[in-house]
Amino acid sequence: MATRGTHHRGPGRGPAVALTLCLTGLALPADLHAVPPAAAVASAATHLPTPHWVEHRVLGGERLGEIAERYGVSPEAIVRWNKLDEQRPRLRAGENLRVRTSLDVKPRVKRLYTVKRGDSWPSIAMKFGVDPDDLKIHWNPKIRPYLKAGHELVVWTEAAPEPELSAPGATAAPIPEGSSLLPATAQGPLPALVPVAPTSQSVGSPNRGRLVNGMQLPVNTELYAVRNPAHSWASSHTIVSLQQGIAEFRRRTRFARALVIADISQKGGGRFRPHRSHRSGRDVDLQLPLAWTVREGTVPYDTDQVDWDATWQLIRAFIDGGQVRFIFLSSSRQRHLREAALRAGATPEELDKLIQYRSAGGPTLVRHSRGHDKHMHIRFACGPAEPSCVE
Repeated sequence: MATRGTHHRGPGRGPAVALTLCLTGLALPADLHAVPPAAAVASAATHLPTPHWVEHRVLGGERLGEIAERYGVSPEAIVRWNKLDEQRPRLRAGENLRVRTSLDVKPRVKRLYTVKRGDSWPSIAMKFGVDPDDLKIHWNPKIRPYLKAGHELVVWTEAAPEPELSAPGATAAPIPEGSSLLPATAQGPLPALVPVAPTSQSVGSPNRGRLVNGMQLPVNTELYAVRNPAHSWASSHTIVSLQQGIAEFRRRTRFARALVIADISQKGGGRFRPHRSHRSGRDVDLQLPLAWTVREGTVPYDTDQVDWDATWQLIRAFIDGGQVRFIFLSSSRQRHLREAALRAGATPEELDKLIQYRSAGGPTLVRHSRGHDKHMHIRFACGPAEPSCVE
């Protein structure tokens, strides 16, 4: 998926737009100094029982294709519902569009930000997890050519709840700074798994394969949120292994925050731009867990937005499951992962075999791959009933 705020921005975007909800009657702060960095840009949307109509107000610079992708519908449907020109559909800032969707997509809200000394367009965009071009060209066209301290900027971000600093049943013991792990006197029961029929099979390699009888990742809100169901098709073995790993992680840690699943594969597998792999239903992009001081829904551009202790425990749960071939993560992030693993009691010798950063050489399970800094890329093994799957 190529959504603003994610790591991919490759071909296939075309003349498209991301639509946002414009909420009226909302009290807007004149300054956001107290707002945690990087407000959400990608909804962890869940399926509703029945489709419903929503009305959206178009912002400047938004594109039709992104509306369709965001709400899980086709651009053609949006054109038809709103009687737009089929050959050259044009959108005007401020107009309302009607969209019928089965997804529960969070609205976006208008906020005001007062520029501080040292701010730049890229740094402010990163702070809120928005596109720099939208921020500068479309939302604040009059603040040009230079950005100065005291300027008041319009920023459109998704509504997000305040972070939950505790959960029902948590003990009164202090939570480590920057960690979302809740202390527990005993491990709880394993969260429920959605039963999966062994009918979806991975064929070929992750870079040249396909899916036979592809299965969509089932809704399981106790374990994860799915950012884009249209890109969440996987083999049966991958779905079972993914659920088991996350369930074991939550059982061990009582981590209460969302875990967002991004791209897996398309329905039949095959080439999936802009990815080089993700073709056979075995590659899963999983957003890095958020620190407890960061608002739910934030895309973690900065390392201090990530709960590295939780990230290590999550990876540890997948490793212990025995069904992971590789985990790809940028080397700049691996340093924080290794430090968290050492805090958890792992030995340097053990980590030399698991994490590429500062290893003594040889193959490792966690490997560097450029662009994997906001999420980890998990590659699961072939299942025992997949004779045509290639490791």
